[in-house]
Amino acid sequence: MKDLSKKISLWITAAIVLTIGILCIVAGAAAGDKAGADAYKGITLVLGIVSLVVASLALVFALVNSIVNKKGFAAAGLGAAMLLAIGIFFIVRETTASNLIALVLDFIPFLMIVAGAIILVDAILSIVFAIIKKDLKNEIIGIIVEIVVALIAIILGSLCLIKKDNGDTIINMNARFIILGVILCLYSVYILLLSFFKPVAVVAIVGSKDDTKKDAVDADVEEVKADDTEKANE
Repeated sequence: MKDLSKKISLWITAAIVLTIGILCIVAGAAAGDKAGADAYKGITLVLGIVSLVVASLALVFALVNSIVNKKGFAAAGLGAAMLLAIGIFFIVRETTASNLIALVLDFIPFLMIVAGAIILVDAILSIVFAIIKKDLKNEIIGIIVEIVVALIAIILGSLCLIKKDNGDTIINMNARFIILGVILCLYSVYILLLSFFKPVAVVAIVGSKDDTKKDAVDADVEEVKADDTEKANE
């Protein structure tokens, strides 16, 4: 039952993200400032309605769970109440919410540059550590993926901030909508795949043969000591 509930939650999340992603792509494909304004209002309205629906369902489930288990539902109820308030805010304060979304879109390029730089530094450190451990061959694929993702994030973020002679950025707002929409659509597919495939956790046991031998010797010594103690007690 819990697995089914988690799957349904992931499906709903994927559907919401996919809807917003498609809306961003459609809005970005349209030209002109009017299209951008309409896109902000559309995204705000969708987020508001979705937040209201999800929050209402969460409140109902929390109340039913509280009645069945005879426990309070303050923790789950407060989370749903906050989401409900966000939904109401997005619908009632449409203009303010649209401006908030515009600020988020302006903030994303800075986030991409900083995140890309951090990922790039992590990739460089991974190369150094892999060389020290003499395990570069096994880690090279993950490192290459990190470097590619970092460079894409830094380049796209920079292009969103660098301005041309006419004052417009190289990647304008419409293009940002399309890029954001594509990222959201890909992320929705990733969420959907998570509902069918569980991520595999890999546990690595690192140790040398000398450490293994030492542990075995220590175990033998402890066993001998225990035998001597039992004989002394007898």
